[in-house]
Amino acid sequence: PTNKEFAVLVARSIFPLHPLCAAIQSIGIIRRDLEGDANYKLGRCLLPSIMLHGSFDFMLMLINYLATSNNGGNASDAADDGDFTPEYEDGTISSWAVYVSFPCSGLLILLGSANYIYQANLQRKRLIQMDLESDKRSSGFI
Repeated sequence: PTNKEFAVLVARSIFPLHPLCAAIQSIGIIRRDLEGDANYKLGRCLLPSIMLHGSFDFMLMLINYLATSNNGGNASDAADDGDFTPEYEDGTISSWAVYVSFPCSGLLILLGSANYIYQANLQRKRLIQMDLESDKRSSGFI
C-alpha cells in the first residue's frame, strides 16, 4: 500500500464516522416509531447524519484540494490524473495537509459524538417517562 492508502486507512479506523452516523439515525427512527412523534419523517431522521458525513468529507476534500493546488510545483499535478490527494512524486503526503485534516476530522467526530450523547440522554429520559406512564395506566386492580 502507498502512503496515501495507509493514511486513508488510519483516518477511517481512528474516526468511526459510519457507526456514528448510524447511531444518530437510530435516535430519529426510535423517536418516530417507538415514541410516535409524527413530526419525525424519514428526512428528519437522516438529515443530521447526512450533514455530519458531508461536512466530514468536504473538510477532507477541501484540505486535500488546497494542499494540491498550492503545492508550488512540488507535488504531483492534480489536473493530470484527477486525484486531489496532496501526494508528492516520491509517494509521500504533504505534512501540513495531514496536520490540518486529522484535527479537523477529529473535531467533527467529537462534535457529532457530543450531539449523539446529548440526544441519546434526552431520548432515554423520554422513554423512561413513557414507561412510567404506561405502568400507571396498566397498574389497576382488575
